[in-house]
Amino acid sequence: MRNWILGASLVLMVACSGAENTAGLPKDTVRIGNPSLGTAIVGENYSASLGVLGGVSPYIFTVVDGKLPAGLNLSTGDRGTISGTPTEKGAFTFTVQVTDANLSTKIQKYTLSVTDKPPPEMSFELPGTPVKSSTRIPVVIKNAEKVAGGRFTMSVPEGLVVKNVLPVTGKPLVIWNVKNNILTVDFAFTQKFFRDNKALFLEVESSKEAGVFVPALTSSNYDLRDGASKKLAGTDLLTPAPKPKPADPPASPKTEQPKQEPAKPANTPPAEPTDPEQTPPSGTEAPTGNPTTPETTENPTENPEGTDQTAPGEGETPENPDGSVQETPSPEPGTENPDPSDTEIPENPENPQNPENPEPSDGSQGQP
Repeated sequence: MRNWILGASLVLMVACSGAENTAGLPKDTVRIGNPSLGTAIVGENYSASLGVLGGVSPYIFTVVDGKLPAGLNLSTGDRGTISGTPTEKGAFTFTVQVTDANLSTKIQKYTLSVTDKPPPEMSFELPGTPVKSSTRIPVVIKNAEKVAGGRFTMSVPEGLVVKNVLPVTGKPLVIWNVKNNILTVDFAFTQKFFRDNKALFLEVESSKEAGVFVPALTSSNYDLRDGASKKLAGTDLLTPAPKPKPADPPASPKTEQPKQEPAKPANTPPAEPTDPEQTPPSGTEAPTGNPTTPETTENPTENPEGTDQTAPGEGETPENPDGSVQETPSPEPGTENPDPSDTEIPENPENPQNPENPEPSDGSQGQP
């Protein structure tokens, strides 16, 4: 009887404890069940339970070292749940302690990483078999909170026929075409048109009896944009390709220009001295009119008498027979200048001319 009472008491204690008794551990030993935590996303709800093994309920969880990321809190209840919405990214290290009803304690060190939201991702939910009859393939966009539109392309395999591309719900903008076996789809709508991350349906069928496999959609085949047309994920498929620049004309061969030497000054002969007798004195007025003095040439034959054969008016002023200077009358104002051919040449008193041998018209002296 006594043994029966003792056994019933033991069963009652285990049932009241509410804790699992692990083999090899005393029933009063407590420990935290979850040794690690997942990754939290900035701006998204996060929740993780630490759990407890052994010990005696109730349990109390506390942070004894370090701190939780901003926006997260630790509940002190039996499960020790960390929850909330983190507001900063980084790696946060802290230590949690659990205490049971018997004041048994256990600590566990954690590192919780908080990162930015991953970029959106686009894919097809493909069937595991070839497409034969008309089939709708869902186009899925994950993490699409900021997606407002974009474009995707697909190389259409031989035998596959694209019948339509349509939204899952609503009437967003969807434009598509197939050219040179390339399917191009442009769309513009927000996540309110999604259903379970499904944005579009690709309706296809096969012209081959054996069917055709639909190729997968990769990041090189889509371009997802936000409301300001900023690229969020994928490859740039919307920016127009730059126009090629015209080719530069071939460079002409350079020809060396001959070096030009500085011009040397010309050898100018020195000016001949001026005969003072031939220079008219300063202050003498030039005769008016344009009288022309007949030219005289020297007699090529030497004068036997050695007399001067210079014609009057050439370097000398003619004289009268009595030795006085013969003045040439100036023309009256308003009269014409006399013709030099009408002017009589006075006789040379020192060498009177023979009236029978008049002086030649060219001014040369006749032979005696």
